[in-house]
Amino acid sequence: MKESILKEINQYLWSDNIDNVTKRILDFTWYFAKSTPTYNSALALRERYNLKRSLGQSELEKEELDKFKSEAKDLFLNIQQISIQAPDTTTRELLKITGLKKKFSHRSKSFSFGPVSIDIDKGDIVGVVGENGNGKTTFLRILQEEISKDSGEIEYFYDLENISASDQYKRKNRTAFIPQRIEKWRGTLMENLTYYAAIHGYKGEENTEIVQYVIHRMGLSAFTGLSWRQISSGYKLRFELAKMLVWQPSILILDEPLANLDIQATQNLLNDLRFFANSAVQPIGILLTSQQLHEVEQIADKILFLRNGKPVFSGRLSDFEKTREEGILEFTLTSTPDNLAEKLLAFKGILSVNLSSKVNSLHFSKDNKTSDILKLLLDQGLELTYFRDITNSTIQLFKD
Repeated sequence: MKESILKEINQYLWSDNIDNVTKRILDFTWYFAKSTPTYNSALALRERYNLKRSLGQSELEKEELDKFKSEAKDLFLNIQQISIQAPDTTTRELLKITGLKKKFSHRSKSFSFGPVSIDIDKGDIVGVVGENGNGKTTFLRILQEEISKDSGEIEYFYDLENISASDQYKRKNRTAFIPQRIEKWRGTLMENLTYYAAIHGYKGEENTEIVQYVIHRMGLSAFTGLSWRQISSGYKLRFELAKMLVWQPSILILDEPLANLDIQATQNLLNDLRFFANSAVQPIGILLTSQQLHEVEQIADKILFLRNGKPVFSGRLSDFEKTREEGILEFTLTSTPDNLAEKLLAFKGILSVNLSSKVNSLHFSKDNKTSDILKLLLDQGLELTYFRDITNSTIQLFKD
């Protein structure tokens, strides 16, 4: 475990990704060297980096970047000397969902959801995708126990031993939900996070410690004194994640978290979600709905694709390709030569070519490699402006 974390940090150092370097060093020292000078140095480094560069701002000047990198290297050398005890991660199951169904009836219209079956383990990120009105939010509301299911089973494997309350409250106490429309809060960001930590059992010095860690870990160092109106949608979402970090739930559910984010904020969020899911000490399961399929598939382990309330595909992305009988490429061109489709179809293994004014597609036999198809296109003298292999992407299901 320690070797994999150190390898990850080293890769970020070599690629000058100081944002992720400072995050991961802070995470490591928080879990394995808290209350040491090394942790205090990691916290201070992360805070200074945040104050120099917030999301969406320009890159650091080379001199500043080199200084941060030098300090990070020194900390990296220090944490290599820290001995850690690997946590027990033998229990991986979190949720086992079997045959989940729900029906809504109205005079003019009815809607049936399910049956949906999917397992969620620690470390899993599950993308719940499909067009609007196809059951994504219904699924989340059932998991949140906001609405009841008609049939099917949900088995919970949470650690509930230390929660003295009803079974439903215990489950809710292990599930964090971030809606698309985040509820307005009063006061400053720091006051709210301090309060949220307090109601989850952190008092006095412990409260100060966890709040400081979470504030700087989530890149909120420059926003602690700001109110709701002074913070952008992206930072409101990061604050909701900060609240989650305070008490570390078993399952994190996010409804359309990418809807109002710019490109940089989206990438930062996706990176953080992968970090949280893969935590060496407290891995969690994550479900998120989104219309941005390409971004979701960057981090998702499993996909639940819903159409008219029914699961078109439910399982690991690595298994999706096995359900497809051919490879598919998308590409765009600066210009399209005459008779291009006929020329391409003359080659062995090319099954069909669809040329359009927007994105072209090419279906090919799985006996061919993607690199062979790319070479074929380039050999035709084509100038490609976009190229993507979607053989194992569920984007195909929108077109089936």
